[in-house]
Amino acid sequence: MAKKHKHEGHVNHERWLVSYADFITLLFAFFVVMYAISDLNSRKAKQVSQSVRFAMHFMGTGGTNEPGLFAGRAIDPSALQNGGAMGSLEQWMRESTTVYEFVAKEFQEELAASEDATKALDERGVVIAMPAAWLFTPGSTRPNDRAEKDLKKLLETAKKFHKDVMISGTTACVVYEQSNKYRDSVDLQIARLRSLERVAIDQLQFPQDRIEVRWQTKRDPAGSYASPAQVERSARIEFVVKR
Repeated sequence: MAKKHKHEGHVNHERWLVSYADFITLLFAFFVVMYAISDLNSRKAKQVSQSVRFAMHFMGTGGTNEPGLFAGRAIDPSALQNGGAMGSLEQWMRESTTVYEFVAKEFQEELAASEDATKALDERGVVIAMPAAWLFTPGSTRPNDRAEKDLKKLLETAKKFHKDVMISGTTACVVYEQSNKYRDSVDLQIARLRSLERVAIDQLQFPQDRIEVRWQTKRDPAGSYASPAQVERSARIEFVVKR
C-alpha cells in the first residue's frame, strides 16, 4: 500500500517584517521622547523636581519602615491649603531653613556691618535687604564693586538650590530739579534695579527667565525728607532667593 506524500507547510519568509515594524515604532517613540526632553527649560525642570519631591516626601514611610528619599522634614498632608502642592507658608518656612541659614552665612559680613542690613524669610522667599547707598554712589546707576560681589553671592546661592531670584527696591518719591537726568527718586531707583539685572544676565551669565525686578514707592510723605540726599539714604535694595 503506497504511503501518501506529506506536504511540508509553507514557510513564511516575511516574518522579519513584523519585528522590523516593531523596531521602527520603538525607535520613533525613542526620538520623540528625546526631542521632548531637549525642549525642557529650567523653569519646567524645577517644577518637575518640586512635584516629585512633594509626591515622595509625605509624612510616614510608605509601609517600608525606611526614611524618605529626600533629606529634610516630611510634609504633613494636613498642613496643605486648598490642595496647593507646596503647602502653607508656615510649612514652607520650616522647609526653607537650610536656604535661610546658607544665605545668612554668605552675607554674614554685610549683616554684621550695620543694622541697616537685614535678613528675613517671607512669602517671597529668603530676603537680604541693605541700603542702596552701599551698592551705588549718590546719583549713579552704575553698581560698585560691592554690589557686583553681593549680586554674585545671590546668584550662586540661587543656582545651588535651583531657585529663581528677585531684585527689589523701595524708595520715597521726591521730584528732582529739571536739570537732573531722572525725573524723581523712583526713576533713579528703577534704573539702578535694571542695571543690576543687566549685570546678572550679561556679566554673570544668569538665565534671564529666572530673574525678576520689582520696585515700590514708600508711603512716607515726600515732605519728611529735607533733601534728595536724605531720600538717597532711605532707599533700599532687596536680594531675594525666591520660594
